[in-house]
Parts: sequence; structure tokens; C-alpha cells
Amino acid sequence: MIYVSFNMSNLKVCTWNVRRANLKSDITWSIINDMQADILCLQEVNSLPNDFDSQYSILSRNALTKEENIQKFCTVIAVKGKINKEIHLRSNLKSINKALKLFNGNLIACEITTQSGMPINVLSVYSPAWPLDGWLLDKDRDKIILNDDNKVWLTELLWDSLKQSYNNNQWIIAGDLNASTTFDLSKHMPHGNQEILDRMLNTGFIECLYNFNNKLIPTFKNASNKQVLHQMDHLFTSNTLYKKLINCEVLDNLNIFEKSISDHLPIIAEFKL
Repeated sequence: MIYVSFNMSNLKVCTWNVRRANLKSDITWSIINDMQADILCLQEVNSLPNDFDSQYSILSRNALTKEENIQKFCTVIAVKGKINKEIHLRSNLKSINKALKLFNGNLIACEITTQSGMPINVLSVYSPAWPLDGWLLDKDRDKIILNDDNKVWLTELLWDSLKQSYNNNQWIIAGDLNASTTFDLSKHMPHGNQEILDRMLNTGFIECLYNFNNKLIPTFKNASNKQVLHQMDHLFTSNTLYKKLINCEVLDNLNIFEKSISDHLPIIAEFKL
């Protein structure tokens, strides 16, 4: 077993792209069990362990391929507490609303109550590495496109829907956004995907890993050149919950890259109740 120490009295949240983990991926589930997280946002889950539902309330949906086929893997929210209801993300723009319904396995959300009685809205994100322009009307596309990019990604649908879905509940939005400020650095995009993070901030959500550590911490290992440069995974919270944050880090000491457990590192955040 791999031991990860955290204060059991606080709220612990983890997001991790587990790279097609299945019920036999013992090391992956051992790491997750030892985290003792209250809320898990997982991506690329092929199957969960048989006893997982005895520990967590679970919302799970299959992601979608570029050809609109169902992926073998799921996006997952797992909660020690109660899932009260699923949240269906919506837009006021017709084709974006249609795309949100189509990709509801890439953006899954629910209203939960933790074991301590805290109500939170949780959203687990799996953003693919291909654009969504073909699903959108030009007039809708033009309203959400980034200033420094000529393509629309799932992150833009996420942003647009959150403007409509925001309420007084505390929010956790976490997952593999496939977006990093170190992407595509050039004269055309001198700040990488910073605009995606800025939009989230302006909508009321703070990125915990970067802001708590005051620096970019890479979470992804590139398969082709083996470099670890990009923070593709993110954990956002609403302002009120961020004020309770006491720690946020990546678990980079568990040989996850070295043992090919995943090409992403888990992010875990701890909040004072």
C-alpha cells in the first residue's frame, strides 16, 4: 500500500485522469484509497473496483469520441456523502446547448452534500484534444471563441454554461481541461491558454493549484518526448470555498510517471471545515 497523509477532519478533494484504469488497476485504486478524499473527480475510467460503491456515491457517464461514438471510458464524480441531483449544464445559445447535451459525458455535474453536511456543486471535466467547431453555428461560435485562438474547445462550452448555471452554492470544477498556459507559446498566442483561466476567474472560480503555490506546476508527461511541462489538469473552486483552502499539491512522489500508472498526476486540495 502507498500511504498519503492528510488531516482526516478536513475536506479533501482530488482530481485525476487515471488513463483507462479498470477494476484490476490495483496500484491506481490503492493510491486513491490512501488519499481518503471526500470528493473525487476522475477522468478516463474504464471501470471502477467492485467495492467502490460501498465507499462512495457515484455519478459516471461515458465520454464521446470525435465521431460521436461512446468512449469505452467514463468521467466520474465520487462522493463520501450524498449526490442529491445531477446538474444539466445549459446555454442560452442554441447550438452550444445542443453540444452540451451531446457531450454530457465529458462535462458531468451534480449537487452533493458531504458527510459533514456541506452542500457543494461538483463538476468533473474531460476536455478532448480536438476542437468542437463542427457542432456549432457560426453565430454562436463567434460569441464564445477565444481572442487568441481560431478554434473552439470544450473549455469554451464549459465557460459559457457556467455563466448560466452559477448559483449561491459553493462549486468545485476539476479535471483534465487539456489547457495550459505553456501550450502553443508563440507570437500569435504569447500567453498560451491563459485566457481560459482568466475567463474562469472572471466568472467567479479560482484555480487552486497555481494560486496556492503561486507558480505553474506541471501535471502531464508528454508521450512523444517524455517532457513534463504542462499543467493540463486544474481544480477550480468558488471564492467562498477557496478562502478555506489550506493546501493544494500534486502527488509527484508516487512514481506515477515512472511506473506508467498514468500520464497525468493527481491534484489534491484540502479545505478547512
